[in-house]
Amino acid sequence: MKARLDAAVKAGRLTKSQERHVLGMVTRGTDDFVTHGFRLKMRLHHDWHDGGSSQPTAFGL
Repeated sequence: MKARLDAAVKAGRLTKSQERHVLGMVTRGTDDFVTHGFRLKMRLHHDWHDGGSSQPTAFGL
């Protein structure tokens, strides 16, 4: 991954700052996965669990 990002910086598709940001995100994500395992975060529409409509709404319509 680092080599591909280095190549993108060299080709001018990314700045060095963007490369560092991406590498930090990957590192934090990997550390989180190793520490906590796979976690699927889902947010249910509020009507689904407080007595409202049994169907999800599309874009609040």
